[in-house]
Amino acid sequence: MKDFINWDKKTIIFKQYININFAKLDKIH
Repeated sequence: MKDFINWDKKTIIFKQYININFAKLDKIH
């Protein structure tokens, strides 16, 4: 269960990273 929680945190961070990159791409256009 602990591993699952750690994996979930990594997934949330990964999603935030993707959202930030999409925001940067929007500013470029």
